[in-house]
Amino acid sequence: MNLVKAIESGKIRVYKIGILKAVLIIIISIFIEVFGMSFYQFVRNGKTLAYGNLIVGILLKYFSIVVILKLFAQKFSEGSGHKKIKVRYFIITIFIIIGFRLFYEYSIGSFVNKLDVNPIVEKAFEELASTPLIFFISVCIVAPIFEEILFRGIILNGMAKALNEKLAIIISSFLFALIHMNLVQGINAFLLGLILGIIYLSTKSIYLSIFAHLINNTLGIFVSTYMENLKLANYFSFQCIVTFSGVIIMILGFLILNKRTNIED
Repeated sequence: MNLVKAIESGKIRVYKIGILKAVLIIIISIFIEVFGMSFYQFVRNGKTLAYGNLIVGILLKYFSIVVILKLFAQKFSEGSGHKKIKVRYFIITIFIIIGFRLFYEYSIGSFVNKLDVNPIVEKAFEELASTPLIFFISVCIVAPIFEEILFRGIILNGMAKALNEKLAIIISSFLFALIHMNLVQGINAFLLGLILGIIYLSTKSIYLSIFAHLINNTLGIFVSTYMENLKLANYFSFQCIVTFSGVIIMILGFLILNKRTNIED
């Protein structure tokens, strides 16, 4: 968590990052994780434990972030005077993500979920889901932390210095979607990336974007597990109400967030 704290406080400051550098960062991250995990499985002769994979995966992600920061960021002895994030921002963030999930599930999500998933990705998720605790830790804790450090704390942070902020959010969200390697998750990841990008640049807080990502993934598991079993979920009128409510909640959340950040700036 020291890396997160250093990025939040401004002790680690990312250089300007263009599109090619952003792609290079992703390639470095993927190479380290894939090569490292392959080597681990080779050493273990293919006989790996789920918890072992989780621990090695975390170590590889951490190492990849360290390498990327060495190449694309500078460390300072003092921070840049970032303010402590107030509790109200976490509450606003919860409402924004709840709004997004309500909107997505019965609008875009209802069409996207009918598409075929990449067999490799589907098999990986099935293996991960076979151990619920590891699945939860991987999806709801590990992924939000490391993906936010990489895509918001480094890539978006650097691109916003080199490009127009709106364009930086769109491009970083597109790259975020691409690394999910399938259209079903990719569409959701792109839209989520837009939201996380706005939250990050509005508040300048990696803590908030990690928190938002964590809430989104947790709600996503809850919705896919329980909401589909609701009888009301099959009624078009119910779906419209949920979708419309989500849009209203999300818009209000962003308006309040924008107002609060403008006041405190």
